[in-house]
Amino acid sequence: MRRPTPQQEAIYEAIRAGSSHLVIVALAGTGKTTTGIGGVQQRPPTERVGMVAFNGHIAVEMRHRLPPGIPACTLHSLGYAAVRRALRDVVLDEQKLTKLAKALAPDAYPSVRQAGEQLARLVKYTLTDPSRESALDGLVEHYGVEVDYREKQRIYRLAANLVEQSAQQLATIDFDDQVWLPTRLGLPVDQFDLLLVDEAQDLGRDRQALARAATRSGRLVPIGDINQAIYGFSGADCDALPRLGAALGETHLGCQTLPLTVTWRCPASHVALAQAIVPDLEAAPGAIDGEVVTLSREEIADEVKPGDLVICRKNAPVVSLTYKLVLAGTPAVMRGREIGKGLLSLVARLKPDSISHLVERVKDYREQEERKLRRKDAPSSQHEALGDRCDCLSQLASQMTSLDDLERFIRQVFSDNHEPGAAVVLSSVHRGKGLEADRVYILDAPNLFLRRRDDKPWMVTQSRNIAYIAATRSKRRMVLED
Repeated sequence: MRRPTPQQEAIYEAIRAGSSHLVIVALAGTGKTTTGIGGVQQRPPTERVGMVAFNGHIAVEMRHRLPPGIPACTLHSLGYAAVRRALRDVVLDEQKLTKLAKALAPDAYPSVRQAGEQLARLVKYTLTDPSRESALDGLVEHYGVEVDYREKQRIYRLAANLVEQSAQQLATIDFDDQVWLPTRLGLPVDQFDLLLVDEAQDLGRDRQALARAATRSGRLVPIGDINQAIYGFSGADCDALPRLGAALGETHLGCQTLPLTVTWRCPASHVALAQAIVPDLEAAPGAIDGEVVTLSREEIADEVKPGDLVICRKNAPVVSLTYKLVLAGTPAVMRGREIGKGLLSLVARLKPDSISHLVERVKDYREQEERKLRRKDAPSSQHEALGDRCDCLSQLASQMTSLDDLERFIRQVFSDNHEPGAAVVLSSVHRGKGLEADRVYILDAPNLFLRRRDDKPWMVTQSRNIAYIAATRSKRRMVLED
């Protein structure tokens, strides 16, 4: 086991002997999870310490690495525990908001209810006051919510009513309520003397508030990399780390910020590329030089083998390559079970009676949705997402002989669980953020850092972060599609 670096030792000392909150700025491959696990072990066993993971899968992995008695959980499970204590008979219902929307606006167009639901969810994620029209205008503008200006006031009223009814009708809760309700209702949350929060750069305002509520008399240690914040489109706070640092700095404990800048994952040549985006990243002493090469899509298809990682900004190129690999007999899985579900849902919505009919329906659907996006002057990210989804389905459908074959293939290859080394793993950069491999292939590399004239500043930052994440996944060989 590698000895702690001077930066890790400084963090351990701050946790062991300090008394302030602590923000750990951990760049890609610098051992942030290992540092976090080592950090919680610096406090005496008489204190209640814990770690928060980004998702349940990572929380399970952490539990195996942590000493007995130190819990690892997600913020959703932490919030759900608080809700269950206060509302013992509460039932989880993921359709709660949809059912409320239908009850509150039974005569509204589906598009009005959908916009109201989306806006209500964003209100919860961002802890926005839904009674302020200007605040809702800001959410619509920032996240590109599809709001027909003729129905604007009705949508805003519905969103505000949905938020209010979510807090009043408590026989059921949905997934978002697990994090939001403890703050909205002021529920008692499990308390920690020291709580480390991994991947803190992806926390929405609701999660930030919950983490702070769990350390009212204790110390909070957010750990993350603002350069890896890429979920701003879904309600995450792109400025979560600096915002938490500023808020914690105003408390009576104050806040210290410490860095982890030495990457133990990336070869020197890869670090040199990444430094064009994040200059503070450093190669480890004695790091191998590594390889950076360019290949065509066909050459990549011939070369990849189980254990390799293939990533791309968009899903469509990855889906196409996944099909080619499976057809050639190469074990391959694509991360994103939800992507597969979304494609199957779109097929069901289009109601085709054959593969050729599906291809036609996808084309018509894309043109129709593009017109809607143009009418509302939607941001470029929504046009890109629509095109990617339609391209995924069109490319797959064009390779299949029947709808049954298409459904079978989608259910087979889209998975978030796989045995390490048993298959080629293909993923969008978003889904591959926590992954690494000796050999990493980046499809459509010239468009990785994609900028458009109408992109807002936060979108440009997100594109920059996507490029940085892609450049820091490989441990030996990085292959760029030319």
